[in-house]
Amino acid sequence: MKRKEAYMDDLRPIVYLVGIGMGGEDQLTGRAMDCLEAAQVVMGADRMLDSVSAYTDKKRVFSAYKPSEMVQWLGSFRWDEAALVLSGDTGFYSGAEAAAKALKEQSFQKLPDLYALKAEYKQLAEQKDQLQQQYTEAKRQMQEYGIIKQNVDGILRTTPGKEQMQER
Repeated sequence: MKRKEAYMDDLRPIVYLVGIGMGGEDQLTGRAMDCLEAAQVVMGADRMLDSVSAYTDKKRVFSAYKPSEMVQWLGSFRWDEAALVLSGDTGFYSGAEAAAKALKEQSFQKLPDLYALKAEYKQLAEQKDQLQQQYTEAKRQMQEYGIIKQNVDGILRTTPGKEQMQER
């Protein structure tokens, strides 16, 4: 999965916590499949790895149960994207919490989930709308002040060049 967003480079290396649902390839979400395709390395317990074997061809694969073993393995070579395959839903009961803690202790980053990104996008869009309204109002006021200035200058019959001459 190639990314065009430059800010993603700042987050590397990335570890995707991939939930496999009940454990079949047909249980994978589109996002889970994208993460597995993007990852150069895949790790997890044997049963989890078996259920995603279609996505592990020509990739480094590490079978382990303990997050500490996985972190040690990841530290032994260079990589940009890794997938940790977990049973169930990573947001509920699974080994995601322990794995995330072990990875965080080693300064590995993980991507925020889709809902968090959507919420942040919505918040930023609302801020953008508010700022756009403020900008439009400020621009309208500036135009209004320009018209008022022209009117005052017309009443006083001064022009920018004459103002300087009158002051002398």
